[in-house]
Amino acid sequence: MSHNLDIQTQITDKSALCKALERMGFKGKFEVHDQPQTLMSWNRIQQNVKAEIIIRKQYLSNISNDFGFTLQKDGKYKITVDTGYVEKNAGWVERLSTYYGIEKMKMEAESRGQKVYEDTDEKNRPRLRIKMNGGSAYTNA
Repeated sequence: MSHNLDIQTQITDKSALCKALERMGFKGKFEVHDQPQTLMSWNRIQQNVKAEIIIRKQYLSNISNDFGFTLQKDGKYKITVDTGYVEKNAGWVERLSTYYGIEKMKMEAESRGQKVYEDTDEKNRPRLRIKMNGGSAYTNA
């Protein structure tokens, strides 16, 4: 039997969150709503949980509930995710946080007119190079 787990995050930017989800392989596999929509359980029963960004169970696994991202009053997103999915996909939340941070940094730099280049370091971790006022700076994600 599946159960949901609520995870509080520091995620505040919907666009950066959506780009992070795309990087994780969910491109075209999540819904974005202006008003929260109901999540469904693994056996298609409506849950008492609503979210603005939803990944439906068919993109997760046969035993997983839908999971979603709900914007809280403090401006941060809460993730409601199936415990079975988290157990089978160790490090999922950490990867999401990393990709979110990368996308947020890229958006902020680009909004200031700075060029952003992305590659990986010697350990295959994402790395950004931001061209700033004639110079450049590296940052590891």
